[in-house]
Amino acid sequence: MVDNAARPAGSPWRCAFIGDESLAAQCAEIARQRGLPVVVIATNNPQVQEYAEENGIACIDSASDLASTLADYEFDVLLSVANLRVLSDAVLALAPVNINFHDGPLPGYAGLNVTTWGILGGESEHAITWHIMTADVDGGQIITTEPMPIRKDDTAFSLNARCYEAGVRSFARVADQLANGALETTPQPAGEHRMFGKFTRPAAIFDPITPAELTDRTLRGISLGTRYRNTLGSVRIVLDNDVYVLEKTRVLDATADAVAGSIVSIDEQGVRVATSDGDLLLVEVSTPSGTFTCVRDMVARRGLGAGDLFPRPSAGLIAAFTSADPQLARSETFWLNRLAGLEPTDVPRVSLTPGDASWSTAELVPPSGATLDDVVAALAAWLARVSGTGRAAVGFDSAGTRAAGSALAPLTQQPITKIDIGPGASFADLRAQVAAERDTLAKRGPFLRDLLGRDPRTREHEPNPLVVIHLDADAANPPTNHSSAAILRFAVAADASTVTLHHRNDATDAAHAARVVEQLTTLLTAALAVPDEPVERLPMVGHREQTVLDAMNDTVVAYERDATVDALFRAQARRTPDARALTFGSRTLTYAQLESAASALSAKLRAAGVARGDRVGIALPRGLDMVVSVLATIDCGAAYLPLDPTYPDDRLDFMVDDAGIKALIAEGEIAVRLSRPGLALVHPNDADVDIAPAPHDHEATDLAYVIYTSGSTGKPKGVMLTHRNANNFFVAMDEKIEHDTPGVWLSVTSLSFDISVLELLWTLTRGYHVVLKAD
Repeated sequence: MVDNAARPAGSPWRCAFIGDESLAAQCAEIARQRGLPVVVIATNNPQVQEYAEENGIACIDSASDLASTLADYEFDVLLSVANLRVLSDAVLALAPVNINFHDGPLPGYAGLNVTTWGILGGESEHAITWHIMTADVDGGQIITTEPMPIRKDDTAFSLNARCYEAGVRSFARVADQLANGALETTPQPAGEHRMFGKFTRPAAIFDPITPAELTDRTLRGISLGTRYRNTLGSVRIVLDNDVYVLEKTRVLDATADAVAGSIVSIDEQGVRVATSDGDLLLVEVSTPSGTFTCVRDMVARRGLGAGDLFPRPSAGLIAAFTSADPQLARSETFWLNRLAGLEPTDVPRVSLTPGDASWSTAELVPPSGATLDDVVAALAAWLARVSGTGRAAVGFDSAGTRAAGSALAPLTQQPITKIDIGPGASFADLRAQVAAERDTLAKRGPFLRDLLGRDPRTREHEPNPLVVIHLDADAANPPTNHSSAAILRFAVAADASTVTLHHRNDATDAAHAARVVEQLTTLLTAALAVPDEPVERLPMVGHREQTVLDAMNDTVVAYERDATVDALFRAQARRTPDARALTFGSRTLTYAQLESAASALSAKLRAAGVARGDRVGIALPRGLDMVVSVLATIDCGAAYLPLDPTYPDDRLDFMVDDAGIKALIAEGEIAVRLSRPGLALVHPNDADVDIAPAPHDHEATDLAYVIYTSGSTGKPKGVMLTHRNANNFFVAMDEKIEHDTPGVWLSVTSLSFDISVLELLWTLTRGYHVVLKAD
């Protein structure tokens, strides 16, 4: 009996709850309905947090230092409900009474995952228990229990759900006792106190001669559904170098005269296997990452049929796995947190032999004095930079992790390292991170392949590394116990004296591999010289690659730098005066006619006051007059500004005012709309004016045109190009486009886009016949 004698008469028990499932909120509500104040709830469950907030209950993080965070609250009873943490003596000392909800019968099923162990133990009865918490985990006196049967089709998931339902029902009795001022307790019944630890779980590998009932019970005992992470493992099927996960089975009557371990039949229902006690129908299987696959295909791919023996796992594998599984379980949270959402680092691929899955090698000799951490840090820096991700997420193994995984093959996968290189991180910082990472991976070791399919965050996602780093490896024959997706493997000698790059030929050719080696050598050499230099500043381009880049960048071409665009056009007109120059619709102008029209309009512009350095707006529809206006404007030393009549009024007004044009070539409505006081208006087809030609006194450094940007990132901006800019562009185009025998060019681009300079001016300075497409 735990009484309330120490409390003032009539004062209700003040409750504090700890729990990370909705059951904690349900029990808190039952307590409040009995008049028991709930002063605080410790949880990390969003639903429970929301409940606390809605009801004005203080809420703290259950992962915090509970001894200090709970000390700020006064309560008389601490209730641990769906809380998997063992509470310290300091926490238990905060309340006169501490009560725990346990989802199993005591004393035989204490600890964690006891619903699983009850099913695995072949029990027909189960129970939940409310008991007093003491320093002896699950060893305190019992307040109340509620029994329930274990059904033949129960899984851990379904039995857990019924335990929670029973927990809600039975807590009403606990709350009633608290409300009445006393708790009636009884000692735990006699029997063995069995404790199932956090990392104790069945190391299950399918053996076809194991009794069907036992395999089915094991599968049900570790089946937790797909909503939550499954920490209990799976039933693995090992076939050669492949692993499958058994998802669903049915126990059937034994087939007469069938040999234990043989395949009885294969049909649409599944694969029927004779065991030592009845038949087992394998109904559903999945890949280790949780992707369902056809169970019939699984055996057919190995040429197995009815009457064949289903392959048994080796005794050595079973023994090694049974021994190693507790340690593998301890590292699973680490690996899941790392693998969730992880995308392996990719690298540029260059190959001249697509489809060639063979491998070749290239050798790298690190500078004298380089350590293993130096080499791995350089590899990480190179990968981060060539991938543009700022990190290296690649396969990684050492002699130690390979030894740990070899006895467990093919159940495990070697580690995947994730090295982040933050902005400004020095090579020394990176090297220290690599050293810490190597220590971490040596402790964590490989991970079970089926781990991915047991967590919603990683299910159906296999982070197959494309790059692998092997430490202490045979340079000639690096391990292959990583993903088959790998295209680069770096085998690093134990003393870091050599690095052998193994590259798959359908992704990387020999020349590219040589560049990789040169880049790594350059980077590592520089890093060793200046280890405090930020990684992003370390050079990677070696002498050979720099020579190639210099040759590619040697684009100097001799051309007439002082020529203006109008002078180039006039020279072409003199060379081919009678050749067709410009066609629009049914009208065609020869080069002589086009040059004459441009000269005449140029004279009109000068008469209107346009001089060298001015800007002239051209607001004409597509046609001969538009091109004549462009040539006339640059002929008199001014720069033309395209003003597309189809543009919105506000954009046209902005460009006219921002550019400060001296004259406007336009007609009709657009001429009226864009007119300004003091702005000369020139009509392109006015009657000829007898004006003496003027000398061409402008130079290549003068503006030829102004074209405005779209304004998508703010206001449109006028981009100003000189005659020399345009001429330089023309020379570059000469190397790309055949022009020695000019043909016909269809011009389709708006004058407001700079590609029109190629279509109109480059062509007319090279002798093309330009055909204008209408709007």
